[in-house]
Amino acid sequence: MKNIKNIILLTLLTQAFLTSCKKPEMFKNETTVNNSIVAKSVKEIKAPNNFNWNTSNTVNFTFKGLVGDARKSTLTILSENNSVLFKKLQSASESFSGSVEIPAHVSKITVLYNDNATEFTISSNKFAIELK
Repeated sequence: MKNIKNIILLTLLTQAFLTSCKKPEMFKNETTVNNSIVAKSVKEIKAPNNFNWNTSNTVNFTFKGLVGDARKSTLTILSENNSVLFKKLQSASESFSGSVEIPAHVSKITVLYNDNATEFTISSNKFAIELK
């Protein structure tokens, strides 16, 4: 009988404690994380007019081959952290046009062909690879 009284008393105290933890009415519709208000839907997000929502950019490129060049090598495009963005076996005598999806935060890429590395700064949506 004593255990039942203790359980009932503990249940009442727990219930009283939990019901006293309510947000004030003025904060009921807001959620905060690290002292910042968090939007509950996309419609509530306010960003500057020039904000770029894209997470990647499509960049077109051309590979200009040299007539009569017999080399054949792998054409590789790497991001700043050396992750492979594009890879293709390419004959040095043939031209090629393609496109690659580059993460929006990447500003420089490296093109590897026949043990030569060329770095490009991504300032527009196209670049050209020329053999020498």
